[in-house]
Amino acid sequence: MSNKKEHEEVWKTHPEFPYYEFSSLGQVRNKITKEVKELKRPKNSNYYVLRRKDEGKIKTKFLHKIMVELFIGPVPPNMTIDHINGNPRDNRVANLEIVTKKENTRRQIKMWSHPHSFYNRDLVAAHSEKRWVYNGKIYNWIEILKLLHAQGIIYYQVKWESGKNGRIGRLPNGEFIQRVKNIEKWQDENLDEF
Repeated sequence: MSNKKEHEEVWKTHPEFPYYEFSSLGQVRNKITKEVKELKRPKNSNYYVLRRKDEGKIKTKFLHKIMVELFIGPVPPNMTIDHINGNPRDNRVANLEIVTKKENTRRQIKMWSHPHSFYNRDLVAAHSEKRWVYNGKIYNWIEILKLLHAQGIIYYQVKWESGKNGRIGRLPNGEFIQRVKNIEKWQDENLDEF
């Protein structure tokens, strides 16, 4: 049962984005003209971001982080923001919750695995490709998340590096996972291990 307060729209200004107002219902508008801004996502992301110039450099910030900072409060260290209904484009304050990174990973596994996920279909397809190598075996991203979770390792504990052959994640236990750019080439080079 939803309450009336959840549907009342409240507008606030964020100090990093003084020309915009942010609504408790997830809207962004020009502070002067009151025109609602069309929100955009980076090419390979499910999350809306806002950009601004700061001392000549472009700075970006996720909309859900702005909303939480304005309406809920600061996100403590080792905590993160979860979209309760799994839809990363639903930035209503009622849909945002500060959770542990472990809980967020658990929920993310559930959402990525769901056949009617709100996640961008191209990203779901990309994460379904078996391009990740862990202990000599090939996995897709969802399988990697599940393997790490089963060992008590959460995504946020992985130290990422980019190399000429792909992305490498160093795990807290000393092992690593690798995203291979050319999986066929990797298989040919490691044929003896199969």
